[in-house]
Amino acid sequence: MTDVGGFLAQHGIEVLELTPEEEMNSFLAHYGIKGMRWGVRRTQAQLHAGTSEDAARANEIRAKVHSQGLSSLSNQEMQHLVQRMNLEQQYSRITYQPSKISRGKAQVDSMLQTANTVNSVIKFVNSPAGKIMMEKAFPNKREGGPPKHYKESKKKGKKK
Repeated sequence: MTDVGGFLAQHGIEVLELTPEEEMNSFLAHYGIKGMRWGVRRTQAQLHAGTSEDAARANEIRAKVHSQGLSSLSNQEMQHLVQRMNLEQQYSRITYQPSKISRGKAQVDSMLQTANTVNSVIKFVNSPAGKIMMEKAFPNKREGGPPKHYKESKKKGKKK
C-alpha cells in the first residue's frame, strides 16, 4: 500500500510493506450465509430453530454419506434417510403449483422446439442431399405445379 500525498504519514499511520505471499495469507474473505440479511446477527440456535428432530437427523446422515460414503451407514440410518427423502419428494409433488410464468415458458419452449424441427427439415430439403431424396420420393413432381398424374386424373374425372 502506498501513502498517496503523505496522508498516512501526516496522521501518524505507519505503512507496512508486505510480500505478495504475506498479503495473500493475511486476506480474509467471507461471503455470508445464504438467505441471511446483512446486519442481522443470529446464533446457531436461531439458525436451526425451525428444523425438526427428524430433519436434523436426516441432515446428519446426509453429511455422513457425503464425508464417509454410503457404506458407512447402518441399515437403520439408511432406512431413515430413504424414508425422509421419499416423504420430502411426495410433499413437493403434492404441493407443486406451477405459476403462470412457468406454464407459459413451457409452452414457448415447446413451440420453439417445434420451430427448430421445422427449420431443420426445411434446411435438409433445400440441401443437395435433400433435393436428391425429394426427386426419388416424388419422381413425377414438376417445378411450378402438381405432379403429372394429378392433371391427368382431373381430366379423366371431367369426362365422366
